[in-house]
Amino acid sequence: NNISYSKVDGELIAYVTSTFGTGDIVISPTYGDMSVVVLINNYAFDGKTGLTGVVIPNTLEEIGYGAFANCTGLKSITFANDAVVAVINADAFSGCASLESFTIPASVVSIGVNAFEGCTALIKEEKGVYYVDNWAIGYNAEATEIVLRDTTVGIADNAFEGCNIKTMVIPSSVAYIGKNAFKDCVALEKINLPSGLTKISAGVFSGCKALASVTLPQGIKEIGNSAFYNCAAFDTITIPANVSVIGIYAFKGCYNLTSVTFENVAGWYTVDGTNEQAIYVNVSAENPERLYLDYTNFQWVRKAVEQGE
Repeated sequence: NNISYSKVDGELIAYVTSTFGTGDIVISPTYGDMSVVVLINNYAFDGKTGLTGVVIPNTLEEIGYGAFANCTGLKSITFANDAVVAVINADAFSGCASLESFTIPASVVSIGVNAFEGCTALIKEEKGVYYVDNWAIGYNAEATEIVLRDTTVGIADNAFEGCNIKTMVIPSSVAYIGKNAFKDCVALEKINLPSGLTKISAGVFSGCKALASVTLPQGIKEIGNSAFYNCAAFDTITIPANVSVIGIYAFKGCYNLTSVTFENVAGWYTVDGTNEQAIYVNVSAENPERLYLDYTNFQWVRKAVEQGE
């Protein structure tokens, strides 16, 4: 298929780096001495207008930034039935105006911003929301109603950034909400989070100035960097027992935060990202201000093992 591959530092993994072919291509699951192909490199197929179809193997874990950008002749992407691909990066298929067949594997947990920008034959609109398969990837700014359908499984990075909504109902089927998904939704006052979530992604509610509180599901394990950055109306938060990481600037600028409850108070430290110095924090005795003032440039980590939990 005239596809170029590259090994990584002698390890038994390989990347797809480019193609010189046209028409339909099949990416091999192995390369050379049986190195497993796990990644399509950033911009590997960018501008290859002669491509019409791609078959992706069950070894591939990630599709790089702009990997298939501007492949204007590309009509179909086919994944193996037992696909393991987890990440589709930003701009991966942007500009693929002819792409009309694409089923997102159940293994996918992250879709980057503008991954399907300009895929006019693929994107469907329903109640103000743009979809690729069962992932919400954007919204119609002129829509009078924005409602997620019940079969939605994920929300892509930046999908609703700047959306002028006051309330968002997220169905229980949603398991993944991407980075900056609701960033700068300045009118957003109320949102529910489905019980299947395990992570609050970086910047997801950054700049949501009208948002006063959010109930975090019990399954949440990590609160990402800048997750609630500058949520000026934010006044109360309960950190579920399973949370073990609170990212840098997670609550920066939440100056009205007056009530913080840690369901698990044992083993919390702040970690300086520069010198990795860990400082013990007695969260049961701390004022809420600690989260948004003294240590907002530190990551909070709960070291459960050291505390004998």
